[in-house]
Amino acid sequence: MTGILPMAGILDRCRRLAPDGRPVVTGLAVVADAWACTNPSLGRGIALGLFHAKRLRDVIRTELADPHAFAVTWDSVTETELAPWYQATVAGDRARLADIEAARTGSERPRPSDPAAALVVAFARAMAHDPDIFRAYMEIAGCLTLPASCSHGRASSTASSRSPGVMRWRCHPGRRETSCYG
Repeated sequence: MTGILPMAGILDRCRRLAPDGRPVVTGLAVVADAWACTNPSLGRGIALGLFHAKRLRDVIRTELADPHAFAVTWDSVTETELAPWYQATVAGDRARLADIEAARTGSERPRPSDPAAALVVAFARAMAHDPDIFRAYMEIAGCLTLPASCSHGRASSTASSRSPGVMRWRCHPGRRETSCYG
């Protein structure tokens, strides 16, 4: 019998077919995992894939007659509405891996440099102690709210105060970025 073998080969990948508003190809729309993939541990793939497909339907209804406009609009919709989920997941994974490595080696837990990752780490550390924090974390995990636009102000400031090494973070409804490590 062998020791524990890790599952390997999971990579974070994101494809753009119209970077900087210049399509490299027209007549092709990448959707869901064909557009981006991350660590599957959060289980967001189907939810985000369905949302992405719904937005593709909307863009097809208005832009299909013009291949260039379609490619540019699809890229813009994807970057505006889906890329923040990809970026938050990647940042959160990197922060979580650094946290795990610190626990494994007995070193001090690092402070995530990404504000969304800092909030996710704070929530993960504190959610077992407060129902508002748990609800806010589940709202993020369930793809209802991006970490950067969290609507649970009390939960996020409580999470920060209950999570060692994470300073104050405030979230306000409708605001994409707020302050972290103030």
